[in-house]
Amino acid sequence: MLQNEIDFRTFVEMAAGFQPMDWQCRLACGPVVDSSSPEALLTGSECTSRLVDIPTGFGKTAGAVFAWFWNRVVLRNPRWPRRLVYCLPMRTLVEQVERDVLLWVLRLGLSATNRDTPERANVDDRIAGLSADDVKWVRTPLQDHTGQIPIEAFLVHRLPRPSQLLLTWLAEHSPIVLMGGEDLDERRRQWDLHPEKPAIIIGTQDMLLSRALNRGYGMSRYRWPMHFGLLNTDCLWILDEVQLMSSGLTTSLQLQAWREHLPLRCSTRGAQGGNNRAAPLPTYSWWMSATSAEHWLKKSVAMHSHVETLWKERLTLDRQKESQDLFAVPKTLRRSCLSLRTPAGGQDHSVWAEYGNAFAIHLANPRNRIGKRQASHAADSEDLLTLVVCNTVERAVAVYRALKALKENTSQDTLFDDDHLLLLHSRFRGRERANWAEKIRAFEKGEGRHAGPRVIVATQVVEAGVDLSASVLYTELCPLASLIQRLGRCARRAGEAGLAFWIDFDAFAQASEEISANQDAAARPYETEEIKAARDLLINAENRALDVLARDAAGRAESFHG
Repeated sequence: MLQNEIDFRTFVEMAAGFQPMDWQCRLACGPVVDSSSPEALLTGSECTSRLVDIPTGFGKTAGAVFAWFWNRVVLRNPRWPRRLVYCLPMRTLVEQVERDVLLWVLRLGLSATNRDTPERANVDDRIAGLSADDVKWVRTPLQDHTGQIPIEAFLVHRLPRPSQLLLTWLAEHSPIVLMGGEDLDERRRQWDLHPEKPAIIIGTQDMLLSRALNRGYGMSRYRWPMHFGLLNTDCLWILDEVQLMSSGLTTSLQLQAWREHLPLRCSTRGAQGGNNRAAPLPTYSWWMSATSAEHWLKKSVAMHSHVETLWKERLTLDRQKESQDLFAVPKTLRRSCLSLRTPAGGQDHSVWAEYGNAFAIHLANPRNRIGKRQASHAADSEDLLTLVVCNTVERAVAVYRALKALKENTSQDTLFDDDHLLLLHSRFRGRERANWAEKIRAFEKGEGRHAGPRVIVATQVVEAGVDLSASVLYTELCPLASLIQRLGRCARRAGEAGLAFWIDFDAFAQASEEISANQDAAARPYETEEIKAARDLLINAENRALDVLARDAAGRAESFHG
């Protein structure tokens, strides 16, 4: 039988176009693996429930997905579940993860099929439905010291035939998206009719957890038991951005505790000679966040006995050895001269318009949005991307409208047209969000018609799962966990430099033990105590390096909630 002739590093590079980080190698190949040794990267790892505590920008999605691909599909390890269930708190995150996984499985499908075969034709049909840029990326050749290597049929002579068939099946039938209002084609709609096949299921927490509780939203009640069984057996649940899940996190912890504590009824698989053996098909959960805290795991009563072990054995980065260049990205945090005045009652829209106008006038001055895109650049530039993050949709819309109305140097030309100004929030419809990822990439690159100063105005939708790196960040005062996520959207990549500004709330300027109605109104949608804790930290941390601030914030958040 043909043996596996590629290591994990080559597999990821072929599927995703980048080399895996050390922590991704440890997740897929074992906790003590030497990522510099090709022989060590031929092995797999043990699958168990765990906490993945990795900073934003370090590829949590790719790390989790490729660990499953490597162990279940390439190595065909039966101890790894056959279904990957990727659970997310928001629709926008589902759409982004779906796109990434779709491109990966299609590249794998191309690499595992020969030309002029029915399997290749099916993969080509799915590729034809992509945008021109995505088609180009999927077919991009590999690069090595000998030059370019075509991606087509790359794995045909490097993986055993069973692994090739599994990759082909996934390219034709995954990812399966479970999200309100999402229509699947016939092949992916019938995923539950093929429990013996691997599947990648991506969805929002309401759709997935309701099915795991035998009360599936948006489906016939007669099919509830099918999805209940399929999603509680032989699955690896990836619960990403758990800091945004609220009660969904507690539900997932309780479900996993029940799976592990309650007796598991074993399936019976026939073997040659009529010797039937009981084969348990367990389900595991991975909880992932860039701002993990031990007290989160204590929300489930049944999980209490596992909390200490999960926290102690969580997967983290070694900051001294892993990706030192990224941790050394220079960023500066300052308090902005802007501030937010909260109207009495908190709902005076004229005040939000006034706030938006003040913000627009502030950004109209190039000095308030200049910086260096690369730390190595000698001079500042205004040809940069500025990200503005507001806590509410109303304020984000007010800032966007004021920026859109700005005129350039008293002329009738707008300072920021549609190619240089973008609004992102959760109330857009599906068809309006469809090209967000493409627009965000174009705004970050700043090439062609997007050249020049660009501004993205957003709400919390950019906090998680958005691969965005702005050179200048303006953020309203927010809880510490949200602050860390927002800072992760500034100078996100190695070699870049960033400036971050936080906007104070007038209601919190006067020290007082009592919480006022204005403070409650200003803090919404967050808890007032969380805003006060964040403000205290920021007041004491001005002009400090953001990696130091992040460590302080994590500690303060833990003590605040603990």
